[in-house]
Amino acid sequence: MSVGLALNEADVCALLDGLELGDTRWREIVTIARHDAESGGDARASASRLAVSDEDKAWLVGLENPPKPEWEVEQEKEQEKRAAERVATWMRHRADFKTHINALRDGIYGSVLGPAKAYLKLFRDMGDEFSDGPARIEEWLGAEIGDAALHGFEAFLTREPPQPTATDIATSYAENRHWEAGYIIVVALAERLRTGRGVDDLPDERLMAGNFETRHSRIAEHAGLSGLESALADVLIKRDKWEEAQRLFFEPQLEFRLQYVDGLYEFLHATDYAQLADKFAAEWLKPRNVGSGGGSPDRPSAVERRGKCGPARSFVGSDVAPNFYPA
Repeated sequence: MSVGLALNEADVCALLDGLELGDTRWREIVTIARHDAESGGDARASASRLAVSDEDKAWLVGLENPPKPEWEVEQEKEQEKRAAERVATWMRHRADFKTHINALRDGIYGSVLGPAKAYLKLFRDMGDEFSDGPARIEEWLGAEIGDAALHGFEAFLTREPPQPTATDIATSYAENRHWEAGYIIVVALAERLRTGRGVDDLPDERLMAGNFETRHSRIAEHAGLSGLESALADVLIKRDKWEEAQRLFFEPQLEFRLQYVDGLYEFLHATDYAQLADKFAAEWLKPRNVGSGGGSPDRPSAVERRGKCGPARSFVGSDVAPNFYPA
């Protein structure tokens, strides 16, 4: 008897070998063992001498390739149906993006936002854990449109005047709001690092905007863009802009008297920034004239609440943010 009093295949063979011809219990015993193309062969061999009739022999042979259970058949049908629907939907998306490919290449917000989200793994129905951002976009939209999207990210990043600015992004956190355009900035910066172009030619403000978004949303970590946040920080430190960046990131949240200031605990306890943290703490603990804690009435309409995306939807051809629904 096997461990735990559960019969293994050797036990089943022993029981079958002890039966006399004509003992009808053999079918019940042989099914105790697991049967498929790789398992149960010894048990079936032991039972073969007891399978006298053609019906018994056919039944025994059938154990090697048992029919799929009904639930598995239905599950496969549903998966095939969903896959076909996804292909049809993606073909419509490709046709739509193709029509507006110039807007995509020019970095128009409403055209590049969706591909940016695909790059960042915010669509659950494309790519796998090994796919990088460009591969996910290409799977969804094809090579030509994917290439246009990569150009569009860069165009959005370097557009003058920038929108949103690093100040816009930092202020939105204090207001508990989120610029989804920050995703595009992060993707454009990630592409620069992936392709070896670097970020040295970009102004401080663009680096701050990307650093703020990666810190606040943790989107780079989610997308597997390891090193992006630290790379941006390193450049800002090298340019002697790190203190300015930290003030811009934290002070709007302090002005709004937020109960939780994003990232403040980690910053104040980081040994790398101990001297700067002490300086800030001394300043920020002084009495301050602060706002009421309400949002500014003149925030632009493009600011949107943060939300996780579901499957990709069609939204190209305008500079208006698409509707995305909870996953």
